[in-house]
Amino acid sequence: CISLQLSTADVASARSLFCDLAENVLPNLCPVVATVDLAETATNNSSFAPRKDHNGRLKPCPLQLPKGSVLLVHYPSPRISSCATNATPNNASKGSLSIQTSNNLESNKSILHELVQHHTIPYRFEGGVTIPFEADYRVIVVTTQTQDLPCTLSALTRTSSATPTPL
Repeated sequence: CISLQLSTADVASARSLFCDLAENVLPNLCPVVATVDLAETATNNSSFAPRKDHNGRLKPCPLQLPKGSVLLVHYPSPRISSCATNATPNNASKGSLSIQTSNNLESNKSILHELVQHHTIPYRFEGGVTIPFEADYRVIVVTTQTQDLPCTLSALTRTSSATPTPL
């Protein structure tokens, strides 16, 4: 398995590259492509890694992919919401949400590190038992150049703000 980190100079360029790869490039090259935006996953409080629900059934998640798939991940720059550190009685729920989102993002980043470095995904079972399973697919991470991930390959990309003209 291979992991590739594509770094851009700024957040907007990273988001643009992620969208372009997801919509225009990878679907034409690879039979199975899954995309995950870690910021959206953390904000929506959705599960990034496999875990069981209260009935003992495995809940669906973006990392449950067939062998040979390509996983495209947008890894956002580290930002901590001011709401999370400045919660007051008037915005307590907003602050709590920001703290929860921040915790989810950190958890997702930890799982991503495990995925790109060891090619394993932690499955969480009842009783807090976590077992790593092999992930036999390719991972492409789009991020800013300030991010450091233990990927197999890393490349600094340039994005153009000019719109290509059709031939």
